[in-house]
Amino acid sequence: MNELKENPNFGKVIQKCWVDDDFRKNLLENPKLTLMHEGVKVPENMEVRFYENSDSVLHIMLPEKPKKVGVEKTDIEKAINAPIRNGVWRVGNKGADNYCECCGDDMGLS
Repeated sequence: MNELKENPNFGKVIQKCWVDDDFRKNLLENPKLTLMHEGVKVPENMEVRFYENSDSVLHIMLPEKPKKVGVEKTDIEKAINAPIRNGVWRVGNKGADNYCECCGDDMGLS
């Protein structure tokens, strides 16, 4: 999934949504095709969805369960109680450490 967000055209897609209502509508209705037309390669087996927040609706992304076997319950409890920085917090995704995926900060949990 990070491949999509790291594609330089992905940011341009988001910016284009802010200035072109028809483009935003197309992206919401048919995200995969719209992304591909903008030069963002989407794996064939990947489903893509975009949601739009408003003053009355807030979508919160629930991260997928960590794939690492052996994440301790205490690590998960620490992460639950840790502040979120840059909008992303992952548990046990960088070796045995807990860290913020955006900045690499272990938030003092290691």
